Amino acid sequence: MNIIADDDSEYVYYNVDDIITDQEMERVQQIKLKATGIVKKSFDAEERHRKLTQQEIHQLLGILKERFKKSGLSVSKFEDMVIERINRDFEMINAFNKRLEKAEKHEKDLGHDLCKQNQLSEIISGSWDIVDEYLEDLMNGVLPEEFEKSLADMTKLEHNDENGIIRGSFQSTCLKGAILTMLVALNGDHANASSLNLPKKNNQRWVDYSIVFHTVPMPRKINKSSIHPDFESFTYYYKDAASPSQGELGFPHSGYFGHSYCALKPQKGIANPENCSSWVFREILKTSLAVTTYDAMQFFRNKTNFGLRDKNYVNTPKYKWLNSVLTPVPTKNFQMSIKPGDLVCIRRPEEGGVVIPTKHYGASGHMAIALFATDTHIFVLACSRDVPIMEGIGVQRISLEAEKNSDIMIFRYK
Repeated sequence: MNIIADDDSEYVYYNVDDIITDQEMERVQQIKLKATGIVKKSFDAEERHRKLTQQEIHQLLGILKERFKKSGLSVSKFEDMVIERINRDFEMINAFNKRLEKAEKHEKDLGHDLCKQNQLSEIISGSWDIVDEYLEDLMNGVLPEEFEKSLADMTKLEHNDENGIIRGSFQSTCLKGAILTMLVALNGDHANASSLNLPKKNNQRWVDYSIVFHTVPMPRKINKSSIHPDFESFTYYYKDAASPSQGELGFPHSGYFGHSYCALKPQKGIANPENCSSWVFREILKTSLAVTTYDAMQFFRNKTNFGLRDKNYVNTPKYKWLNSVLTPVPTKNFQMSIKPGDLVCIRRPEEGGVVIPTKHYGASGHMAIALFATDTHIFVLACSRDVPIMEGIGVQRISLEAEKNSDIMIFRYK
């Protein structure tokens, strides 16, 4: 597989003007009740992801409860084992990340590029907090109430790090990390994720159907012993008969992974993590092409004959597919123009810059399904992440003031 330079892999926020009010959520719910077409598909995808996540977490907690009882360990001994493993995991992931940063040119393969997207340092740190607060609940198979509630309601992607607000927060990803760490700890000091022996589903390995855990190949040319002498005891190292010879790096998630087009496992289907673009184009619009915001921008500018553009882009398969399903809507009056189901493409500048369409392509992007707009915000359904604040698939409130230096483009599905 060719390495794709996915310009949508890092979603950068410019401010925190994204808290969704109850009144705004009521309007979202009204749109959901009347939804058809891609709007309904988008709401269904959000709900399906939550329900499958809830189901799998309860399954993992049931297994954890049963295995802890069989272990004969005391609560205090088990807690010591888990904390010791978390501390060692933190040491290992930091060593791994440093080794990735220092990789020589010949060591930089697809595995290297994918593994650089890991957010395991933050996940492992956050899992320590989860274990510290919820260990006894989890080992007794109980999902804490705030997490249970967060999976019962539509996800909101907001910048709010108050402890009482879980829905759409990065804490949900850390919870999954904590559960996995506890399960691995029960298998001994030298265990890792591939020792979990979790149930198959339709004859699929757990890693090939799990909606909370994913794996990517380790770099082929970086020796594991150069990272840590006991790297194979890292909780998130994975290797079984179907793995590449160098093994895999696993990670818990809440639906998002930056280089998702390169990490795709066809057999996982809807359980694959996505980024903002792949969620819209692959999950909702069902294209097999790796379409990003850069492609959407090139399509928009070529169709409208305005702005800096690659005129040869019209000969590409991506342009032809986009032209078959979307129509650009040239407008800056979003409140009047946006309809539920429109696509919102944002191209953002480098820090401190401005995207001028006649001069710039932008440095990064975001893609989402529009619900409605006001004179100050666009409300969308999206797949997004901003570590360590939030991650998920859900409703997002995009500030026009915050995006004043970005290029915002609207498309209508044909």
